[in-house]
Amino acid sequence: AKELTRVDRLTIVTNSFPVISYLGGEPDKKIIFVGGEYSYEAQCCVGMMTEKNLENVFVSKTFMGTDSIDIDNGILSSNISRLAYINKVIRNSRETVLLVDSSKFKHVGVLKIADVTDVNRIIVDSQVPETGSTTSMQSSSFSPAHHVGGSAPMRCASLATAARVLSDVTSRPG
Repeated sequence: AKELTRVDRLTIVTNSFPVISYLGGEPDKKIIFVGGEYSYEAQCCVGMMTEKNLENVFVSKTFMGTDSIDIDNGILSSNISRLAYINKVIRNSRETVLLVDSSKFKHVGVLKIADVTDVNRIIVDSQVPETGSTTSMQSSSFSPAHHVGGSAPMRCASLATAARVLSDVTSRPG
């Protein structure tokens, strides 16, 4: 959310109370809050109402996080209430950017949210494991220029890249 303050005239669709709290005072931001069942643990709205509210929401770019990522097994979560609405967000977005820190490569998630190839970019910090597990960035199924289903190449970059990715959104017409 901090990086979003640098982008002028941005429409933000979120189910996150911390994002609303942080960006709510930004007069040049249009914020669409997706309600639903409040999850204290996740500090956001989840469940069937959230999923229903997202049915007619289409965006050019989605930034999302996850509990766990395994290059071979996908984007994973331990929370079943997130499964349906995150799938809908990915389907209703032209481009999906996964923002994760290196700790997410060390956790094991219970439920598969999506395949890694369902996202267009993965932005991570510099502490990603280099060898030794299927979650490694050196996995045979992933490289920084890995092509996703014939679409734009998937990129692995630093978290600071998120601001430049956001600038791409606002510099394009429409």
